[in-house]
Amino acid sequence: MKELININTTALEVKEYKGHRVVTLKEIDEVHQRPEGTARKRFNDNKQHFVEGVDYYKVCASEIRTHKIMELSPKAHEDVALITESGYLMLVKSFTDDLAWAVQRELVNNYFRVKAPASSGAEKRAAAMLLNAKSRTAKQMMALWTAAGVKPEYQALALGDYYREDGIRLPAVALQSTKVTYDKTTIAGKLGVMSKSGKPHAAAVGAIIAKLVIGDDEREQVPYHRNGHDGSDYQYTESVIERVKAWLEMNHYPSVIVAGEKNYQVRYPRAEEAS
Repeated sequence: MKELININTTALEVKEYKGHRVVTLKEIDEVHQRPEGTARKRFNDNKQHFVEGVDYYKVCASEIRTHKIMELSPKAHEDVALITESGYLMLVKSFTDDLAWAVQRELVNNYFRVKAPASSGAEKRAAAMLLNAKSRTAKQMMALWTAAGVKPEYQALALGDYYREDGIRLPAVALQSTKVTYDKTTIAGKLGVMSKSGKPHAAAVGAIIAKLVIGDDEREQVPYHRNGHDGSDYQYTESVIERVKAWLEMNHYPSVIVAGEKNYQVRYPRAEEAS
C-alpha cells in the first residue's frame, strides 16, 4: 500500500515519477477545495509557460499502469499530466485566499520536500565513495555519447536520471527551444500497440519506423541509462507518430509486424474495445 499524506483533510497518495514527487490536476482541485476542472483549465490556458520534463510530465496510461505510479480506471487511455513542485507553484500562484496560502505551505513542506534523516559519518563516507564512482562512470558515458553525436542538453538530462537513481539531484535542464520527442515505448503506448502481455511494444513500433523514411529533423539521438545499461537511441517527433498511425491504418492493424527474420506479435486493445 502506498504512503498517504494528509493535506487539508485530503488523503493524498504519494506519487513519484523520475525521482520527483508529483500530483495530478484533479488532486490540486481537491486539496484547494476548487471545482473539478479548475486546475486543468489554468494549466491549459497557460501551457506555453510550463516546461515539460521540469514543471510537468505527460505520461501515457500504459506506463502509469506498468510502473504502478497511481491507480487508473481500466477504461482510461489518455495521457496524464503529472505536476512537479515547480509546476504546482506556477499553477496556483493566482490562488490568493487564506486557504490557498495554507495549503501551498502544507503541500510544499509535507509532500514535495521530504526531509532525509541525518547521516552518520560512515554513511557520509559511503555516499562520497558512491558519488566518486558514479562521476568516473559518468565521464566515460559522456565520452561515448559525444562520439555518438548526442547533443549536450540530452546528455545533461540523461546524467540527471543516472544520478537520481541514488537520490542525487542535478539542476534541471529546460529544453524550451528543443522539439518534443518520444521514445518507441511511449509511441507504442500512445498508439495502443501492445505485446501479448499487455505492455507497449517498442520493438514493433521500431520495426514500423524502419519501414518509413524519417528525416533528420524528425528524430533526436538521446542517451539512456536503464537497468545498469548505457547507450543512446533515437526519439521521434509527433509527425513520426502520425505516420506510424497512418501505416497501421493502411495495413489494417496487423497482428504480426515483420522486421527481417523477426515477427512481432501485437495486440490493439483500444481497437478491440471499439469494435
